[in-house]
Amino acid sequence: MPKIQNIACFEFAIYAGQNQISLEKINLKDEIIHAVYLFCSTEDVLLFSPVSTNQVSPLGEIGPFGIFLNLFDERDLHFMQDFASDNLTIQSEMEHYIPYQINRKINWKKSFLRTILPEASMPLNILLYVLYVNGIDFPLTQSGNAYKSVEYCPSEDFQDFCLKDCFSDINGKTVVEIKVSGRCTGYFDLCGENNRLENIPAHFFEMKQPKDFQIEPFQIDVEKSFYRHRSFSRQPFSFTLRYEL
Repeated sequence: MPKIQNIACFEFAIYAGQNQISLEKINLKDEIIHAVYLFCSTEDVLLFSPVSTNQVSPLGEIGPFGIFLNLFDERDLHFMQDFASDNLTIQSEMEHYIPYQINRKINWKKSFLRTILPEASMPLNILLYVLYVNGIDFPLTQSGNAYKSVEYCPSEDFQDFCLKDCFSDINGKTVVEIKVSGRCTGYFDLCGENNRLENIPAHFFEMKQPKDFQIEPFQIDVEKSFYRHRSFSRQPFSFTLRYEL
């Protein structure tokens, strides 16, 4: 997997029948795109969207359906045709997706999802994540690393924890790794000086090699960074930031 420099999060509703859903609202036309992934719940680990109050649909348990990704690059080449969602969907407790790399600019106005959902089905709500780079690197100084772990225990279904409350001492530090433990049913919304990791499912950092996600080093702004709990779960969990001294 390439290391993540930026992630953008988008929510889409999919309705019954055969539809073509434009990806025009993904306004990242000048960015080099690494990959596009879908994220969904499972029956055992239900999550709500960090963008709205909608439940993220458990795609694996809804019966026959089809979601196919179609991408055009900046030269209008239709280079990804009907890439099935089975290959690019990451579930809240599974790692069946296929790692891949795009590494090109995308014409989002022409790109779309082709969807097939049985008639009379309830709408699906899915999250789509776009991994991209902006060409700004933070070289490591080799000054040594430190770790800080914090445990949270949610008391509500929808609850936001600002990192400044527990990580104020590492504001502006260069973060080089994120790890979580326990059933961490929410999302990280992290801001850096030149980076944005928008509403990443904590599950991205629970997975084991070789399919876990790693981040490029970035200077964190803890006052603008959050963990967003979006689940019925009340289980405590902890997450760890590794950062440069």
